[in-house]
Amino acid sequence: MSLLQNARAYFRASSIKKQLAKPSSFLKKRVNINSATTIGILFDATNLDTRQTALQYADQLKKQRKKVKLLGYFDVKQDKNASHAFPFFDKKHLDWRSIPKGKEVDFFLQHNFDIFVFLNPITSHYSEYIAALAKASLKVGPVSSELDCYDLMLGVKNKADLKEFIKQLQLLL
Repeated sequence: MSLLQNARAYFRASSIKKQLAKPSSFLKKRVNINSATTIGILFDATNLDTRQTALQYADQLKKQRKKVKLLGYFDVKQDKNASHAFPFFDKKHLDWRSIPKGKEVDFFLQHNFDIFVFLNPITSHYSEYIAALAKASLKVGPVSSELDCYDLMLGVKNKADLKEFIKQLQLLL
Protein backbone atom coordinates (compact mmCIF):
# COMPACT_ATOMS: atom_id res chain seq x y z
CA MET A 1 0.00 0.00 0.00
CA SER A 2 1.11 3.52 -0.69
CA LEU A 3 1.57 6.11 2.03
CA LEU A 4 -1.69 7.82 0.99
CA GLN A 5 -3.63 4.53 1.10
CA ASN A 6 -2.18 3.79 4.54
CA ALA A 7 -3.21 7.25 5.77
CA ARG A 8 -6.73 6.80 4.38
CA ALA A 9 -7.05 3.38 6.03
CA TYR A 10 -5.75 4.70 9.36
CA PHE A 11 -8.13 7.67 9.47
CA ARG A 12 -11.09 5.58 8.24
CA ALA A 13 -10.45 3.00 10.99
CA SER A 14 -10.11 5.80 13.53
CA SER A 15 -13.44 7.25 12.43
CA ILE A 16 -15.14 3.85 12.76
CA LYS A 17 -13.70 3.31 16.25
CA LYS A 18 -14.78 6.79 17.31
CA GLN A 19 -18.33 6.22 16.03
CA LEU A 20 -18.55 2.78 17.67
CA ALA A 21 -17.39 4.20 21.01
CA LYS A 22 -20.48 6.42 21.21
CA PRO A 23 -23.22 5.08 23.50
CA SER A 24 -26.12 3.43 21.70
CA SER A 25 -29.57 2.39 22.85
CA PHE A 26 -29.72 -0.35 20.21
CA LEU A 27 -29.85 -3.84 21.71
CA LYS A 28 -28.84 -6.83 19.62
CA LYS A 29 -31.02 -9.91 19.72
CA ARG A 30 -30.80 -13.42 18.33
CA VAL A 31 -32.21 -13.44 14.85
CA ASN A 32 -32.43 -15.59 11.75
CA ILE A 33 -34.18 -15.10 8.43
CA ASN A 34 -37.44 -16.57 9.75
CA SER A 35 -37.64 -14.34 12.81
CA ALA A 36 -36.35 -11.19 11.10
CA THR A 37 -38.89 -8.53 10.23
CA THR A 38 -36.61 -5.73 9.00
CA ILE A 39 -33.69 -6.17 6.62
CA GLY A 40 -31.30 -3.50 5.38
CA ILE A 41 -29.55 -4.18 2.10
CA LEU A 42 -26.58 -2.24 0.78
CA PHE A 43 -25.58 -3.13 -2.77
CA ASP A 44 -23.42 -1.97 -5.68
CA ALA A 45 -25.84 -0.55 -8.23
CA THR A 46 -23.25 0.37 -10.85
CA ASN A 47 -23.81 -2.68 -13.07
CA LEU A 48 -27.36 -3.14 -14.38
CA ASP A 49 -27.34 -6.96 -14.02
CA THR A 50 -26.08 -6.75 -10.44
CA ARG A 51 -28.65 -4.08 -9.65
CA GLN A 52 -31.49 -6.20 -11.04
CA THR A 53 -30.30 -9.26 -9.08
CA ALA A 54 -30.22 -7.23 -5.86
CA LEU A 55 -33.70 -5.81 -6.51
CA GLN A 56 -35.05 -9.29 -7.27
CA TYR A 57 -33.63 -10.57 -3.97
CA ALA A 58 -35.24 -7.65 -2.14
CA ASP A 59 -38.59 -8.44 -3.81
CA GLN A 60 -38.23 -12.07 -2.76
CA LEU A 61 -37.77 -10.95 0.86
CA LYS A 62 -40.76 -8.61 0.62
CA LYS A 63 -42.90 -11.54 -0.54
CA GLN A 64 -41.89 -13.22 2.73
CA ARG A 65 -43.39 -10.22 4.54
CA LYS A 66 -40.05 -8.66 5.41
CA LYS A 67 -39.63 -4.89 5.55
CA VAL A 68 -36.67 -4.22 3.28
CA LYS A 69 -34.72 -0.96 3.21
CA LEU A 70 -32.35 -0.60 0.25
CA LEU A 71 -29.31 1.59 -0.32
CA GLY A 72 -27.48 1.45 -3.62
CA TYR A 73 -23.98 2.65 -4.48
CA PHE A 74 -22.89 3.82 -7.93
CA ASP A 75 -19.16 3.78 -8.62
CA VAL A 76 -19.71 6.52 -11.19
CA LYS A 77 -21.12 9.98 -10.59
CA GLN A 78 -24.88 10.10 -11.12
CA ASP A 79 -26.71 13.07 -12.55
CA LYS A 80 -28.29 14.97 -9.66
CA ASN A 81 -31.68 14.54 -11.34
CA ALA A 82 -31.23 10.77 -11.70
CA SER A 83 -33.99 8.72 -10.14
CA HIS A 84 -34.01 5.06 -9.27
CA ALA A 85 -36.44 2.78 -7.45
CA PHE A 86 -34.18 2.93 -4.38
CA PRO A 87 -32.16 5.52 -2.46
CA PHE A 88 -28.53 5.71 -3.54
CA PHE A 89 -25.23 7.49 -3.21
CA ASP A 90 -22.32 7.64 -5.58
CA LYS A 91 -18.58 8.18 -5.74
CA LYS A 92 -18.94 11.93 -5.22
CA HIS A 93 -20.42 11.18 -1.77
CA LEU A 94 -17.17 9.56 -0.58
CA ASP A 95 -14.71 11.75 1.28
CA TRP A 96 -10.94 11.42 0.97
CA ARG A 97 -10.98 8.48 3.44
CA SER A 98 -13.64 6.67 1.34
CA ILE A 99 -16.21 7.35 4.05
CA PRO A 100 -19.70 7.81 2.60
CA LYS A 101 -21.51 11.05 3.37
CA GLY A 102 -24.92 12.38 2.48
CA LYS A 103 -28.56 12.35 3.47
CA GLU A 104 -29.33 8.92 1.96
CA VAL A 105 -26.48 7.27 3.89
CA ASP A 106 -27.44 9.08 7.11
CA PHE A 107 -31.11 8.11 6.69
CA PHE A 108 -30.18 4.45 6.12
CA LEU A 109 -27.95 4.40 9.22
CA GLN A 110 -30.75 5.79 11.39
CA HIS A 111 -32.82 2.62 10.91
CA ASN A 112 -32.72 -0.39 13.20
CA PHE A 113 -32.51 -3.68 11.32
CA ASP A 114 -32.84 -7.26 12.38
CA ILE A 115 -30.43 -8.17 9.58
CA PHE A 116 -28.06 -5.97 7.57
CA VAL A 117 -26.59 -7.41 4.35
CA PHE A 118 -23.94 -6.03 2.05
CA LEU A 119 -25.06 -7.84 -1.07
CA ASN A 120 -21.74 -8.20 -2.86
CA PRO A 121 -19.13 -10.98 -2.93
CA ILE A 122 -16.32 -8.40 -2.68
CA THR A 123 -15.96 -6.00 0.22
CA SER A 124 -15.21 -2.29 -0.15
CA HIS A 125 -14.23 0.60 2.07
CA TYR A 126 -17.63 2.30 1.88
CA SER A 127 -19.46 -0.97 2.69
CA GLU A 128 -17.21 -1.71 5.66
CA TYR A 129 -17.90 1.74 7.07
CA ILE A 130 -21.68 1.48 6.64
CA ALA A 131 -21.73 -2.09 7.97
CA ALA A 132 -19.73 -1.15 11.06
CA LEU A 133 -22.15 1.67 11.88
CA ALA A 134 -25.39 -0.07 10.90
CA LYS A 135 -27.72 -0.81 13.80
CA ALA A 136 -28.48 -4.47 13.18
CA SER A 137 -28.72 -7.62 15.25
CA LEU A 138 -26.92 -9.57 12.52
CA LYS A 139 -24.57 -8.07 9.94
CA VAL A 140 -23.70 -10.18 6.92
CA GLY A 141 -21.22 -9.48 4.15
CA PRO A 142 -18.25 -10.77 2.19
CA VAL A 143 -14.94 -11.76 3.75
CA SER A 144 -13.19 -8.67 5.11
CA SER A 145 -10.06 -7.95 7.10
CA GLU A 146 -12.04 -5.40 9.13
CA LEU A 147 -13.47 -7.38 12.04
CA ASP A 148 -15.85 -4.63 13.24
CA CYS A 149 -17.92 -4.85 10.06
CA TYR A 150 -19.74 -8.16 9.88
CA ASP A 151 -20.94 -10.81 12.31
CA LEU A 152 -21.07 -13.35 9.48
CA MET A 153 -18.70 -13.25 6.51
CA LEU A 154 -19.35 -15.22 3.34
CA GLY A 155 -16.72 -16.34 0.86
CA VAL A 156 -17.56 -17.58 -2.62
CA LYS A 157 -15.21 -19.08 -5.20
CA ASN A 158 -16.29 -16.81 -8.03
CA LYS A 159 -15.96 -13.26 -6.71
CA ALA A 160 -17.99 -11.91 -9.64
CA ASP A 161 -21.04 -14.09 -9.02
CA LEU A 162 -23.67 -12.27 -6.95
CA LYS A 163 -26.20 -15.06 -7.48
CA GLU A 164 -23.81 -17.57 -5.87
CA PHE A 165 -23.31 -15.15 -2.98
CA ILE A 166 -27.10 -14.94 -2.50
CA LYS A 167 -27.39 -18.75 -2.56
CA GLN A 168 -24.77 -19.00 0.21
CA LEU A 169 -26.55 -16.26 2.13
CA GLN A 170 -29.88 -18.08 1.97
CA LEU A 171 -28.30 -21.36 3.08
CA LEU A 172 -26.72 -19.77 6.14
CA LEU A 173 -29.60 -17.58 7.21
